[in-house]
Order: sequence, then structure tokens, then C-alpha cells
Amino acid sequence: MKRKGEEVGASMTQRELHPPDAGNMSEEELTASLDKEKLPRHVAIIMDGNGRWADRRELPRTAGHRAGIDSVHAVVGLTGENYLELLDTEPV
Repeated sequence: MKRKGEEVGASMTQRELHPPDAGNMSEEELTASLDKEKLPRHVAIIMDGNGRWADRRELPRTAGHRAGIDSVHAVVGLTGENYLELLDTEPV
């Protein structure tokens, strides 16, 4: 979703989103300090590399796919908490 004054494809850097001392803050403090107006409203996750991740660890490829699903679940849990309106996942 394009917001007023924002170019399509513009991205925010961590520096723009997080305060300078973010590394020393708890998750709750960091979340509270985020400028909600600067957060993206739409994020896409490209599900690529889970099988290779498992291969490097000599695990079945399905273990990598399960780990990818766990990561998506964690992101979905944060979605509503941090004002993200749309989350896309694309398997490759």
C-alpha cells in the first residue's frame, strides 16, 4: 500500500525504524519505541532456502520446510502486534 509521499518500492532501513540503542532494549521496550507511522503496512516473505538449510545440517528436507513454517508462524504472531496490515508468503 502506497502512503502519501512514499514512492512505490521504497524500503525502510533498520536505522530509520529502530532507535540507536535498540540492541540494549527488551523486546517490549523496542516494540513500544517503534514509530508506527514508519512501519511498512505490507511485507512479503519469499520461502526459499529451507531445503538447503536442512541439507547443510544433514537433516531431511522436510525438516527445513517445517523450520520455515515455524518462522512464518512467529512472523504472523508479530503481524497484528505491530500494525502490519498484509503479509504475503510465496513458496519457491
